[in-house]
Amino acid sequence: MPPATELWGVLIYAEQHFGALTDPAARQASGLKRTLLSEYMIQNLPIHQGRGARDAHEAGAWWETIAGYYALESASGAYKKSRRQRADELSAQPGATPVRRTTEAVAQAEAEIAAAARAAREREQLEEVRHTVTAEVARALLAVRGELNLDEEAAYWLEQIEKVLPCTTPLQYASLAVYLSAALRYLDQLAQPADSAPVTRVLNSLRAWEKPGEQQSS
Repeated sequence: MPPATELWGVLIYAEQHFGALTDPAARQASGLKRTLLSEYMIQNLPIHQGRGARDAHEAGAWWETIAGYYALESASGAYKKSRRQRADELSAQPGATPVRRTTEAVAQAEAEIAAAARAAREREQLEEVRHTVTAEVARALLAVRGELNLDEEAAYWLEQIEKVLPCTTPLQYASLAVYLSAALRYLDQLAQPADSAPVTRVLNSLRAWEKPGEQQSS
């Protein structure tokens, strides 16, 4: 289908220029495509009409007023039609489960969508916090690198941490987390200076970072 903003223009243009077609096969194809395009518009126009009614209502229009634009006589009729159109819109979403065309079913579907959106936002916020803490711990570890007892493996992972900082993409943050875990694994195998408060603090922060619910910045 053409872009939504061009549908009507395409239909009218094809209709007005139908007479210029002389080949029977082309004339047949033109007529069938116009029929298909019209049916597509007919099926989708109620969704756009419903959006208009909801937008008007949310902007303060009474259902009594909206009823007139629906060519209906009652506010309840306008409200119910809007809900049925909303059900069609929700059902048309990619991967959506069909929604029954009742006010109760629509309300439940909208509540589920809102809950899913809230959960997604919460996950994003938690991920942002995790990324921030990960970067802070990594920078703190590099800051005390000169005081750490390192072997070849531990030194290698610290080099990888340094290379990936500063992180700007989810993939880089994922790599940084892998490098930090590997560095901690090898650092814990080595005796670290007990009299170095900065080293102790950083290593404790790194251990807490690996434990869900116990993350802390340096």
